Amino acid sequence: MANTSTNLSENIIFDELLCTVQFYYVQHDRDSLLSLTTNFYSVDEIVTAKNALFEGVKGACPDIPRHETRRGVNKRQADTEDLLSLYAIMDASKKIAPKCAALNLARLPPYLIL
Repeated sequence: MANTSTNLSENIIFDELLCTVQFYYVQHDRDSLLSLTTNFYSVDEIVTAKNALFEGVKGACPDIPRHETRRGVNKRQADTEDLLSLYAIMDASKKIAPKCAALNLARLPPYLIL
């Protein structure tokens, strides 16, 4: 499982999945990011990252959609789409996403996966 924590004084989220999404967000299309995250990360890692991102932007972006708990066979994809949608909202509203960092570099997908 991801080693996620939030440093509230500097608004840094330590999460490998969020670090990956933040790095590749401007370089690749949504479908590539969706495929990357759903194929490389576990459901628990995706949920943990989604929760951390929603918590990290709470109050900073008024257009944040309701934070939904997903269930069912498409949970992995739905949670990832929620996470990417939040990035898209922040990008469209010109809000700065929280800084993300990886503590476990082994949990960053290899570059060639995209």
